[in-house]
Amino acid sequence: MNVGDRRRHDGRRGGDDGADGGTLGPVHVRQGGAEEAGHEILELCVASGGCLTGEHGVGIEKRDLMRVQFTETDLLMQMRIKTVFDPKWLLNPAKVFPLEGRKAAQEAA
Repeated sequence: MNVGDRRRHDGRRGGDDGADGGTLGPVHVRQGGAEEAGHEILELCVASGGCLTGEHGVGIEKRDLMRVQFTETDLLMQMRIKTVFDPKWLLNPAKVFPLEGRKAAQEAA
């Protein structure tokens, strides 16, 4: 995807030169395709050496994209560490990590 192609998803998107130092991220998409555009932008960020999060955490929208930046082994280790500190996964449930693989991480911890 060409970062400068602002009409690809029939809306507007672009970077924000705010407190984040101008990191690229989905800012405005006015018509359909917002989720697809956001995913493409984040995939491009990772492919260019960046990360999914910038100054924000990983919530519901980015959790399934964690596999773009991290291997399955990386994710399993991160989930095992979370399980040590939050065995019942009460903190930020259904966020940060892809939903698949959580049970295996909890059992392995």
